[in-house]
Amino acid sequence: MKEIKMKFIELTLFANNIRIFVNVEMIGHFYRAETNNKQHAYTDICLLTNNNGGMKVKESVNEIIQLIYN
Repeated sequence: MKEIKMKFIELTLFANNIRIFVNVEMIGHFYRAETNNKQHAYTDICLLTNNNGGMKVKESVNEIIQLIYN
């Protein structure tokens, strides 16, 4: 029987500091963005199972990549 492994990373939602766990296999793409007034930067992370445009998280693109590969 084939062993199934899932890796989850812990991220922080930009709006309310809630910690979430994301299965790295479900990440479609992510990119760095800024708020309208350009005061705060966040990373928009879009999941394959999410059809509403993704989530805004506090971690940078580099931090997410490190979490995935560690």
